[in-house]
Amino acid sequence: MPGRVRLTGEGLASLVARTAQASPLHAQLLATEPAEAISIEVPAQFGSVQVFDLTVHTRRRPIELRVADLGAPSGEVMLLGDGATVDALARRIGLRLETPEQATEYVRFWCRTATRHTEQLVETAADFQWIPGVTTDPDLRGHADRAAHLARKIAVGHPAAGAFPAEVTMLEQRTLHLRQLRVGVDGHVDEVSRVELERDVPVPYTLP
Repeated sequence: MPGRVRLTGEGLASLVARTAQASPLHAQLLATEPAEAISIEVPAQFGSVQVFDLTVHTRRRPIELRVADLGAPSGEVMLLGDGATVDALARRIGLRLETPEQATEYVRFWCRTATRHTEQLVETAADFQWIPGVTTDPDLRGHADRAAHLARKIAVGHPAAGAFPAEVTMLEQRTLHLRQLRVGVDGHVDEVSRVELERDVPVPYTLP
């Protein structure tokens, strides 16, 4: 999907209505509170399936949902947010990963949609959102420089026994980890191990 697209008008209204039907827990809020939806990049193997960040603006704080729109003819939507729901989407579309390039694209999507909202994939220094003090505090600057240096692009090896080995760097709140993953050809992902790379990375704290 080229770029990010913001839904408006009938497209937004349709997505909100179908999401309310799929998620009774959020139905009342979706019916009464303003919402916005912005598309996120999906793997090429997903075909016509679109995935959106759907944000409901409540008085307390925004509620963020990730919604997969399976499109015509069913018009079905699926809520994502953990490994099980992304697995269900992969099964629904008959996902089959055949090359490291395809697996890399899928891992990037998986890190965005199957992990907690307090976790973030970081591949380059540009992926960090630094707090203002980084520009004036030498200690914060040091932590930032180390974290930026340790961030790395997703690395995927050749498949063996039906799975690709992969490594990613991810922030969990303010801690940077190197995580080793096992990515099945069917899209199922298992975490094999994680190593702490840097604590106290100077980025904003995310409310749980």
